Amino acid sequence: MNMMGRTSGAVALVVLGAVGGVSARPSASAEVDAFWGSGAVASPPSEGMARGWNWLKAQSGNTHPGAVMPFGWVSACAYSGNYSSGYGRIGVSSSGPAPIVDARRMAKGFTHFHHSGTGYIHIFYNYFLFTPSAPNAETSVLSRLDDERAEPGYYAGTLTDYGCSFELAARPFAACHRYAFPAGRGRIRIDAKQCGLMRRCRMSTNYVEKVESCAVRETAPGRWDGVSRIYGLDFRFAVRAKAKIVSASCADGVIELTTEGERAETAIGFSLVSSAEAASRADEAITDGFDASRRTAAAAWETALSRIRATFADARDRRLFYTTLYHSLVKPVDTGAGIMDFSTLWDVYRTQMPLVLSTQPEFARRMLMGILDETERRGYFPIERLMRANEPLDNGQAAALSTYVLADGFFRGVLAAADYPRLSCAFAAQFAATDLARGRSPTYALDHAGANRAAQYV
Repeated sequence: MNMMGRTSGAVALVVLGAVGGVSARPSASAEVDAFWGSGAVASPPSEGMARGWNWLKAQSGNTHPGAVMPFGWVSACAYSGNYSSGYGRIGVSSSGPAPIVDARRMAKGFTHFHHSGTGYIHIFYNYFLFTPSAPNAETSVLSRLDDERAEPGYYAGTLTDYGCSFELAARPFAACHRYAFPAGRGRIRIDAKQCGLMRRCRMSTNYVEKVESCAVRETAPGRWDGVSRIYGLDFRFAVRAKAKIVSASCADGVIELTTEGERAETAIGFSLVSSAEAASRADEAITDGFDASRRTAAAAWETALSRIRATFADARDRRLFYTTLYHSLVKPVDTGAGIMDFSTLWDVYRTQMPLVLSTQPEFARRMLMGILDETERRGYFPIERLMRANEPLDNGQAAALSTYVLADGFFRGVLAAADYPRLSCAFAAQFAATDLARGRSPTYALDHAGANRAAQYV
């Protein structure tokens, strides 16, 4: 697909769809500033009439700079426990300036699985906390976080008070970690029961997030397998270490290692399907090694971002464009057992979804087939699909928006004529679920009726 268009100003765009890949043009990935959008907004002071205006939304960004693949399930980022991604310095805010919780960036290590761009949605992920440190470091309190670096698929920093630095590289279903211990000896603590944000960021008193159960065991030196149940989902995981291990323990969902030498690597693989699959993903990650994983992630991002080539009037506009494009290709995610992290369809169905359908057709097809699978399984597709076993039955506000996304995908050729019978049945199933006898409101039925009326013109 080749489409020419023009945005406002002097920005010319060419959308390349699935063709080409990386070219000799300047790197799109190099223009991404992964830190943009991950903190409080420095808005100018309100003057004149604007002084009396109320802010409907918070003056903050809710992204993070962590390592993640395009639509990759697994992300890895420094963990401060603050709102809303678990990274950064700000507390809960739904309107106006965001409260600053920490005077500077702090971290307790790094966690896996993070939201990107969402606010207060009650489930905040941040699972599987890794805390690397010098053996004698005090890790019960947060460390200063310095020397941060990030690029698509890669994130690094120094835990100054813990006496170590770390690098993180993303894979679709795993993450690789590399540590530097200047003292020549290190300690790595892995908490498989970590879940959610810290209460110090002023969450509401009814905020409760916990791991329902957790079991982990050592299967061989430097190898651990386990499973954590969180919101009804079994996260099967496998941890692998490439280091000279002096001592190791495993108890109550926590793995602790002491290593010798200035360098060490670990990897963790995940699966919602089987422990064997999680182990295979961790084995592949540790065998490929950190550098290879980083290169693979960088290449994947360059391909995804280069689907749109653009020329700009100045360097700032170029950086802004590719940074926002980058954040548009983080969610939803392919877990390998379904597409999740739609938060929520009413925020993305007419903004991000057309972009993904037009420029990322391989993922877009998996996404649409996942929506069809989910609709066939439960009879409707929820407006919000997070990492939990079941969405609330009343999660139906503007639920017909999945009909618009599916119809749009069919119109753009992501779904083919052979998919039409499933598409038609999905529309019919969702409309059938509007039965008022099931407790649905009349507006719910009208919502689906309007969507089906629009879809008939596909």
